[in-house]
Amino acid sequence: MTMKNIALIGLAVATTVLAGCGNGNVPIVQNQQAISSAKSMRAYFDQSNGDFKALNPADQAAAEKLVNGDGAAVQKMFDYMKTSNKTPGRQ
Repeated sequence: MTMKNIALIGLAVATTVLAGCGNGNVPIVQNQQAISSAKSMRAYFDQSNGDFKALNPADQAAAEKLVNGDGAAVQKMFDYMKTSNKTPGRQ
């Protein structure tokens, strides 16, 4: 499993938690939506080279919408993706 896949799974879980699903019984459809949101968030991360502020306003708003309009949560996810991409022997 690559670090990118691990980051996507982590984002899927984080998106689900941030969306308020705290009972642990996440329906398959919700899980698929969380994975889709995580992939979208990763696309924004890649597009901006990990700099949320480098996104145009429309993309910033779309990324924030993925986490209920919380720009701070987007920044935390970007920070997580920056650190989770580092593997031993890789710069």
